Amino acid sequence: PGGPAMMRTTGLIWFLILPPETTADGGALECPCLNSTSAQYAAISAASVSRGLSATYGLEGCKAYDANISLTGCDGASPPEHCGNFWCYIDLDLCPKRDDLCIANGGVPGSYTSPYCRTRDYVSSESSPGYLSYETCGSINVYNVSLLTADVEGHVL
Repeated sequence: PGGPAMMRTTGLIWFLILPPETTADGGALECPCLNSTSAQYAAISAASVSRGLSATYGLEGCKAYDANISLTGCDGASPPEHCGNFWCYIDLDLCPKRDDLCIANGGVPGSYTSPYCRTRDYVSSESSPGYLSYETCGSINVYNVSLLTADVEGHVL
């Protein structure tokens, strides 16, 4: 069972599932998730523990950290939509748009032609010293609905 044909098919499936600008679970290339070598890791971990959450809450790559967690209001039969969205804590120093590298790689700032041409949206955490991003994990931040409507305010649709 398996064999070379199966391996090629599996590889193709992974290619189709994961957009090329993201890593398997570490967030977007231009704005990766924090890892255990990050300067903010210990402080964010301690803040999570002090809230009664896991020491690795938001710190193990892209996951739906809030799913089934009563402290985040995501337990029960009908949890809010954001509970199933993937997110992680990020290092803002690694996330900014780099126009110089974008242009050097043949891109246009703000476009998707190169990971250097864009940045990922992020929000400061209300209960942690870190910043988190749904977008670096390919999710939409539906936790804060005001961010979804900001671009269309004042426009007729």
